[in-house]
Amino acid sequence: MSILAASICHKNGDLILSRQYADIESIRMHDLVSVYSRLFQNGSQNTTYETDGVRYIYEPLDELFVVLVSESSTSNILQDIETLRLLTQLVKQTAAPNSVSVDGKDVAESTFNIMDAFDEVITMGYSENLTLSQVETFLRMESQEEKIQEIIERNKQLEAAESRKRKAKLLEAQRNNAGFEQPDLSRYVPEMEIRKEPTTEADYSSYEQREQPSYSGSGLRLGRKATEDSHEAELPVLPKETVKKNKPKPQVNLSTTNDISISEQLTIEMTRDNNVKTSRVSGTLNLFAGDREHNKLQISADILGNIADFKPHPKMDRANFASSKNLGLKNKEEGFPASNVLLVKWTVDNVKVPITFSCWVSDNGDGFQTVTLEYEVNPEFEGTLSNIAVRVPLPTPNAHVDDPESNFEQENDCMIWTIPSASSTSNQSGNFEFVSEADGEDDFYPIDVAFETVEQSSTKGDNKLVTFGQIDIDAVTESLSGEPIEFTKTAIASTASYVIR
Repeated sequence: MSILAASICHKNGDLILSRQYADIESIRMHDLVSVYSRLFQNGSQNTTYETDGVRYIYEPLDELFVVLVSESSTSNILQDIETLRLLTQLVKQTAAPNSVSVDGKDVAESTFNIMDAFDEVITMGYSENLTLSQVETFLRMESQEEKIQEIIERNKQLEAAESRKRKAKLLEAQRNNAGFEQPDLSRYVPEMEIRKEPTTEADYSSYEQREQPSYSGSGLRLGRKATEDSHEAELPVLPKETVKKNKPKPQVNLSTTNDISISEQLTIEMTRDNNVKTSRVSGTLNLFAGDREHNKLQISADILGNIADFKPHPKMDRANFASSKNLGLKNKEEGFPASNVLLVKWTVDNVKVPITFSCWVSDNGDGFQTVTLEYEVNPEFEGTLSNIAVRVPLPTPNAHVDDPESNFEQENDCMIWTIPSASSTSNQSGNFEFVSEADGEDDFYPIDVAFETVEQSSTKGDNKLVTFGQIDIDAVTESLSGEPIEFTKTAIASTASYVIR
């Protein structure tokens, strides 16, 4: 331990606050600062004093002093001076960010915030090699991954808004078309009877009576009068005007197909030379049995990797899965429920990294660095990456991009480069350049990357899905008869973490 305490005091030695990093009593701390104040009043022009193994390093701050007390035998005086300068800047920005001067009242009102800032710079008596912008980021407790996700979500919302506008225009055109026909709902729910909409009072009364569920109990019913002979009461006939304004329209919001969804999360760590340190995928396979006439299913999986990495649900026939890669319930006569059911999950290491990045840093000789980012999609990757976001930390907010048409977003502590989509056959490589004030290459690491992939099949599920776990679904059959069943399948993958160090 080299730094004993960081304090702020008046010129006469009156202590305003002190953050101790050693086991020092309050009285002892006051004594140390009072000794320092007497030395200063002797008229010395030095900014450091050493007495009895203790070194005082101070910097004036208007009518106050920021004092660093350290052990002279173990501390590095040059490092202590840099730490003191950083602490002084933090006191200015924390105590009086909108004022040209700092007084004792400002410090007293911001005591806890100042000590939090001190603790970011000094840990257990040792100073951290941090910049002012990095400390400010830590104090704000901002999540860079959250920022990237917000950008991705914002892009999705914009795309969804445009899609809604197009659909609204199409619906408006259909309403204005005199030959607009009632949609055939029978293909969505085969069991549903398509009823004629009421046009008269009699039709409406008959329609409502058919639509209302029947009750066998004698419980209280709102809006109805109980009779002695029957538990049911007839609905009142509404006026003709009300019938026209409130035509009941059946709403169907159910999937009637057997849908299989694969979800994967990637964890990747790369070196600056594009060497892979970690490449892992965690995934799940879910089934929604929407076809209630065919819900006793056997699912044939195509797994290219080690089948031991895939673990089926306890209710699944694990022996059958291990021998033939078929997913089905232990009881073949039991049907799957009409809800998302987790069938199998997996964690696979050493997956192929779909896209790699390089960062080229050139010193301009004026305190600024030119940073060129480059990406390349793996030629063996057969899917399409979308919503790619690359976050590069900035040591200072002083950065700019020469090409205004580039897809980027600049914030105080990072530069985010976005790429709408990329694949091995389209937009396979690209680059992005910006200039930033920095000392060197290390200031621009670690680099964070985020992306996602979406793969969908046809209604018969006959095309291949691109998954990082190398799992696909070949066929779905009826568990007892073996009859093939139509299904849809979707694979969605995204990055849980992609870091370049």
